[in-house]
Amino acid sequence: MKRKLALILILILIAVTLTACAMPTAPDPDSVDEEGNVVVDNDSPTGTQATTGENTADMKPSSVSAFKDDGSYSKALNEYDRYDVDINGDGKDDSVILYTGADQAATGEWVFDDGQEWTLVATVDDASYALFERKYVQNGKVSYDMYRGETDGLIHIVVTCTQGSAMDINDYSYTLENGFTKVPVYVSGAINPVHSV
Repeated sequence: MKRKLALILILILIAVTLTACAMPTAPDPDSVDEEGNVVVDNDSPTGTQATTGENTADMKPSSVSAFKDDGSYSKALNEYDRYDVDINGDGKDDSVILYTGADQAATGEWVFDDGQEWTLVATVDDASYALFERKYVQNGKVSYDMYRGETDGLIHIVVTCTQGSAMDINDYSYTLENGFTKVPVYVSGAINPVHSV
């Protein structure tokens, strides 16, 4: 028992040390507005600005690579949520599926551990896109919201990942020319959450 306790304490110390060593970078002064928001790209598909707590890494819009999913990408994960909607405007429903490594009890309730793998996959016709790449999320969760853009008319999928000491929010939209484009909305850097629902 003492040996297990010592091992747990060592692992906690290593985790705290690694978290403390993650030094965020300061934004370029020319890319920050008066309110401290980092301006991503005024010509972005959504015309949004990304805000960062302290970390400005990967704050530029980027394309999401398509892949052919034969079921192996989400293998050993469970379907947590599914929504079917016409993403590309062809009149046929496409799918957005959130997978988790958590199990579901016989009562239907989800049994979450301290952490589990998550992925969010959008499938448009025969092409799949990992909007949240398969990743282990410690002390957190992945969620998404969808809306139709008022000005661009596109379906937007806003993906939020909260975990122990970080939060990322990204906006994804689909065009026939480019497939999915990821626009970072918020990347927290190291934070100390005080409440989450």
